[in-house]
This record gives sequence, C-alpha cells and structure tokens, in this order.
Amino acid sequence: MSVAEIIQDILQLSLAERRLLTNKLLELEPGREILETCDQVGDESLQILDRMEEDDGRRVQG
Repeated sequence: MSVAEIIQDILQLSLAERRLLTNKLLELEPGREILETCDQVGDESLQILDRMEEDDGRRVQG
C-alpha cells in the first residue's frame, strides 16, 4: 500500500478513528516523551490562563 493510498483511506475515517490513529503514530515517534511533556505543559498553561481570565472577570464585575 502506498502512502497516497493510506492518506486517501485516512480521509474516510471518522474523527474518533483519526484521533486513535494519531495517538498510535505519536506512540511510535522517537522522543514521544518530549511531545507528551510539551502537551502536558501546554494544558497546564492554558488552565492557568483560564483561571486568570476568571479572576479578571470577577474583579471587573465586583
């Protein structure tokens, strides 16, 4: 099976199937630990920003 054929098949997958495939591909990547750490740090940073925005909203209202 060629890469072009694989890509064509991927286009027919559901979102859930594509996410499963993406996760599996990332597991195979060398250095995936780095990617996982970056993802975790990104999530934590966004949570901090969300809390800051909530605090700012409360101060403006109160």
